[in-house]
Amino acid sequence: MLQVIFFLSLFAVLLSVTFFPFGLGFLSFVALVPLFRAVLFDVAPGTRSSLKELRCGFGRGWLGGVLFFGITFYWIPFLPGENVTVPFIMFPAYLVMIAYLALFFGVFGAFLRLTYANLTRRVLLLAPFLWVLMELLRASGALAFPWGSLGYSLYQYPTLIQSASLGSVYLVGFLLVIVNALFYDGLVRKMKFAVAIPAAVAILIATSLGGKAVIEAVPHGEHITVGLVQGNIGSSIKWDPRFRRHNFDVLLELTGKLSHLRPDLIVWPETAAPCHLRQEPDYLELLTEKVDDLDVPLLVGFPDAVPEEDGTMTYYNSAVLVLPRQGLGPKYDKIHLVPFGERIPYDDVFPVLKRVNFGEADFERGKERVVFEADGRKFGVLICFESIFPELVRSFKVKGADFMLNITNDEWFGRSAAPYQHAYMAVFRAVENRTSVARCANTGISMLIDPTGRITLESGLFTREALAGTIEVVSTETFYSRHGFLLLWPIVGVALLESVVAFARGAFSRARRIDV
Repeated sequence: MLQVIFFLSLFAVLLSVTFFPFGLGFLSFVALVPLFRAVLFDVAPGTRSSLKELRCGFGRGWLGGVLFFGITFYWIPFLPGENVTVPFIMFPAYLVMIAYLALFFGVFGAFLRLTYANLTRRVLLLAPFLWVLMELLRASGALAFPWGSLGYSLYQYPTLIQSASLGSVYLVGFLLVIVNALFYDGLVRKMKFAVAIPAAVAILIATSLGGKAVIEAVPHGEHITVGLVQGNIGSSIKWDPRFRRHNFDVLLELTGKLSHLRPDLIVWPETAAPCHLRQEPDYLELLTEKVDDLDVPLLVGFPDAVPEEDGTMTYYNSAVLVLPRQGLGPKYDKIHLVPFGERIPYDDVFPVLKRVNFGEADFERGKERVVFEADGRKFGVLICFESIFPELVRSFKVKGADFMLNITNDEWFGRSAAPYQHAYMAVFRAVENRTSVARCANTGISMLIDPTGRITLESGLFTREALAGTIEVVSTETFYSRHGFLLLWPIVGVALLESVVAFARGAFSRARRIDV
């Protein structure tokens, strides 16, 4: 058992550090090898029942997941107290969160061990398929949280992630598991070392060369200038009505500094306007006057309040486009709300959950994917962690968006790895849909990302800045943009088929032993 714990710990450390800003993404080429070793340690084909193999594999996979997520999300219990409504609940919430997310690793471990025992001794033929199934499950439903998906570890290697344009970040993860499985089969199992290791290296080289060719072949398009206003306003004053005018003055001053750069569009972060703009005519006038003066459209994040017929108010986490000499234009309401942070999941199904209060914002979910237009250029908006969902970004692309904006307020993460983890996932949204992404964060990291996933402009963290740079509008569609997860469904099908056949073979083998 000590060997199992050692290998699980090694796996957790190797993989988690790839999501820290240390430049160690290359460790993901081998990080899963210790996990495979731990899950498959002491397995003997045909000697145990399928249920026992499932239980053993699940327990080891779950423990590996607990260790991995525990390190990756170390920052949750240490979130600054002033940014958390109920501080004492953060550590219990952290434990519940990592225990829940680890369940998916448990499922992976269970079926990897089962299929290995009853189907084939080649991890290469099992793990890549099961891993994709596990990651897609983790990214589904109201509790979906694909933060830390394997492919994200390669954000700093544009040539290695171009396959995301075929099947999203999950296809990149599939290729990474293939490499890990080859290393495992070559180092631990009976596959010839001289075959498996060169094959793994060859895949990496071919992927890099292919990615380089893809990047060079991407067509060029129109360039536009986007200004990003990073106000660096702390929550302790952001939501204090006494400082509301001060907050607007800070953002308006930074906006004015962009005028000499002649931007085509200026962006403020999520909830940058800390009031219900449509019910605050004085603050709305400040915005419209600045927009008219600069003659530049301004995208503003704000909490919207919509009056209902019964006199109540419905609240949304929104973004609105302020247009020169037109005032408020189209508005987008955030669709994918943060579970327990912005809404209690399933409270529409189980009304009793509406009584639960963790201090969450209790926003209503948006219903429409709005594509904005400014000077003939169309774009979609992602608010906060919506940027970690590939299919949401694709839906904007399908509706005609030429580029994407991501506005967020990551101030509550503090000075941890979280702002970096969150920011760099946006790299994959650019590659998947071959679209530029402009990211504007209250305290950083704000950035511009080109259609091939290269970061062309990046702000500091907890700095007050007004940045501007050009993004390229590429009029092309990727396979992923057109077909979504189409390439992933055969992979999922293989995983399901392998699992069913392995379970059936195990049950049949056990039945034969009983008959004998």
